Amino acid sequence: MLKDELQVAQIGSAKFNWRGLSTTGGRKQAIHEYPNADYRFVEDLGLLPRTFTINGSINEPNYTANKNALLKELESGGVKRLVHPTFGSVDVTTGPYTLDEPLNAVGQATLSMVFYRSDRDRTSIPKIADTAASEVNGLKDDAQDSIEDNISDAFSVSLGFPDNSDDAVEKVESISAAILKAIRPLEKNETIFGRINEQAEEFTANALLLVNAPSDLAEGVTQLVKRSARLTEDQTQRLALAKSLFSFGDDDELINETTTQRIERKRNRDLLNGQMKTAYLAQAYDAIVNIEFDTVDDLDVEIEQVEAQYEIVSEYPQIDNNTIEVLADIRATAQTLLNEKRLTAQKIVDIETSTLPMAVIAYQYYGSTDNTDKLIALNATRNPSFVMGTTKIVTA
Repeated sequence: MLKDELQVAQIGSAKFNWRGLSTTGGRKQAIHEYPNADYRFVEDLGLLPRTFTINGSINEPNYTANKNALLKELESGGVKRLVHPTFGSVDVTTGPYTLDEPLNAVGQATLSMVFYRSDRDRTSIPKIADTAASEVNGLKDDAQDSIEDNISDAFSVSLGFPDNSDDAVEKVESISAAILKAIRPLEKNETIFGRINEQAEEFTANALLLVNAPSDLAEGVTQLVKRSARLTEDQTQRLALAKSLFSFGDDDELINETTTQRIERKRNRDLLNGQMKTAYLAQAYDAIVNIEFDTVDDLDVEIEQVEAQYEIVSEYPQIDNNTIEVLADIRATAQTLLNEKRLTAQKIVDIETSTLPMAVIAYQYYGSTDNTDKLIALNATRNPSFVMGTTKIVTA
């Protein structure tokens, strides 16, 4: 490309020619490695906003005035509007620059400039988003500890009710069976999977002893829940697991509480069902705040489901007030972060199109055909070569 053919770029009010472009972006990650362990955990910290590096030039006429205007924009702070040659208008803050003025080319200069993508309404440090996820994680453990204490205090099988003992044993055995069934399809850490199988077998084998030792029973359930949640690093799978096991106990046979024996049997079932629901609801909150959702619609679907589960737990028999209060704290803290996610997540909007291939529509709205398959799936398009009428797209 000849110098005279270069398009003019602009930062703030200062224009300049560009010679080359470089853009970096992707995901922010924290890599956790552990002593004496042959694996690592990569924590996704969200989107890494794009950084633009532009090699530009300024020259005559009005070289000095053009240079001073450009340097003023590069050296002053705040969020500015960058007219990028390929990305269009972008809000940025300016980074370091290098100015070269060779002796053999008086009246000409080349620059290397760095610009960081930055939103005008998000200039403060996002402390809420950073702290909310860790707070949810801590409150998740608090909720599991709280319901564990509740089981220890309230679960009991009277010696005069042998049928209740048999029912409680069957209930305990069903807990480990349900967890093993739910984790089987996961992409999982095989070492942890082997340990949880061993733990579940031991839990089942000791069911009779556990129903007569409520503290050990409650701790055993908690450990099974925690280990099942550590089977996979995929937060979407963790959320699916939590939603699946939240339904534990929903198919229990109805008990008419007409005698003291039946009342005790129903109470013990409700206590264990409540522990599972509480523990996996807490796990669901912990997973959902760590997922980067593609669209606001995807996020809202998951929020609606977790809200429905929270309403069930808040009214569930035998879940004590202290546990409900901890869950309310988790819910409030998670909502803070999820509201932040809603502001940055993409939205699905409807557009009207003439008859076009989906690849052309993708190129028109995104500047490339990379999202063609995504749009085909979003619209359940049967013939992507002939698309017309109302078409759903995801905002960039």
